Amino acid sequence: MSLDTFNILIAIGTLAIAFFTIVLIIFRVVIGSHSHILNIVRKDALFFGFIIGLSAILGSLTYSELYNLPPCLFCWWQRIFLYPQVVLFTIALYRHGRTSSAGYDIFYYSTPMAVIGSIISLYHVFLQQGVIASTGACLQNGVSCTTIDIQVFGFLTIPMMALILGIALSLLGLTILSHHKKTA
Repeated sequence: MSLDTFNILIAIGTLAIAFFTIVLIIFRVVIGSHSHILNIVRKDALFFGFIIGLSAILGSLTYSELYNLPPCLFCWWQRIFLYPQVVLFTIALYRHGRTSSAGYDIFYYSTPMAVIGSIISLYHVFLQQGVIASTGACLQNGVSCTTIDIQVFGFLTIPMMALILGIALSLLGLTILSHHKKTA
C-alpha cells in the first residue's frame, strides 16, 4: 500500500473517531447522561478504549517502521502516554470481558495518561503550526518537531491525529468515571 493511500485511510479513521466523539458530546449535552447511545458506549467502553489505543499504536508504528518516518521527540512522548493504553485495556478485557463494568477501574489509570498525552499533542500541534516558537532544542534523531511530514486534507498531521485519539480516550474515560462515581 502506498503512503498516500495509507494517509487517506488513517485520516478517514481518525476523522470517524472525531465525528463519533463530537456526536457523543452533543448527546451528553442535549439529551443528558441517560441517553441510550451513551449507555451503549458505557457498556462497551473497554472495547472502544482498546480499539482507539490499538489504532494509535498501529498508525504510529506503520509510519515509523513501514514508511521510515522517524518520530521526533514529542512524537515519542505522545507514544509513551498512548501505547500503555492498549495493555491496560487488554488486561481489563481479558479479566472482565467486553461488557463488564467491573473493569472500569482501569479508567482511573487510562484517563490521566490520555489527558497528559493530549496536552503534549496539543503543544506539538502548536509547534508545527507556528503558534509557539520553536527553541531549536526539539531535535531527536535529526528530526525536528516542527517538520510536517504528513498532512492530509490540509490540516490533519500526525500530532493532530494523536490529539484527536487522546481527546477521544480522555472523554471516554471521563464519561465512564463520572457515571461510575454517580452509581457507586
